[in-house]
Amino acid sequence: MDFFAAAKLLRPPDSSEKRQSIPQDFYTLLDKNKAAFDIATSPELDDSTPKRRGGANHAYVLKRLKAREIQRYHGFTEDDELYLHQVIQLLTDGALPRPTTKKVADALRKEADPLRVLGILRRDISPLFFQATRAQQSAHTIHPREVILSSYIIDRV
Repeated sequence: MDFFAAAKLLRPPDSSEKRQSIPQDFYTLLDKNKAAFDIATSPELDDSTPKRRGGANHAYVLKRLKAREIQRYHGFTEDDELYLHQVIQLLTDGALPRPTTKKVADALRKEADPLRVLGILRRDISPLFFQATRAQQSAHTIHPREVILSSYIIDRV
């Protein structure tokens, strides 16, 4: 249903009806409604999916990128930090293929300097992994934005 049809449905039948003040329990009910909606629309986590992806190399690269010496290094630019977060997200999502992860892990085992670690990542991870897929790009343009309207109906006896 579109926005205007929903607004028309929620409009009182008698236009001369006085507006009521909103009772205090409306907001608690609204919060419960929002929470239930979030639960109903969130993707369910499947217990059959593996908790770790990619094996030892994957875990090693992720551990190195989340290490204190990388995360607290002050020589990175904002773009470098964004790039590191994107690589961590790729690893978390399991989007990097095993050969790439193995190549990166082998190179990182030989290097400790944070700037050289960044250089290894930029050299060994193809920029194609950071591009949005066609489906992701078109998802924002095709689907209309959703608006959820709430109404509090007072029972008149």
